[in-house]
Amino acid sequence: MGGYPTAPGAVPPGAAPQQPPPPQPQPEQPLPKIDCPECGFNFIVGMVPTVTCPMCSAEVDTGIEEDDVE
Repeated sequence: MGGYPTAPGAVPPGAAPQQPPPPQPQPEQPLPKIDCPECGFNFIVGMVPTVTCPMCSAEVDTGIEEDDVE
């Protein structure tokens, strides 16, 4: 049986098309972002009460209570 080869990614006759992969699971809650009060730099922080600004090295209170940290 002759014919043309199937194009890459094409579904051959009689075959079911492939389903796309499932989406990646989203984190339960997005990580909080804060603005540094010293330089205004906006950055993502973890679930910690205090962080150091990556831009100016100021100690920044995140507003997250120590009791909230898991």
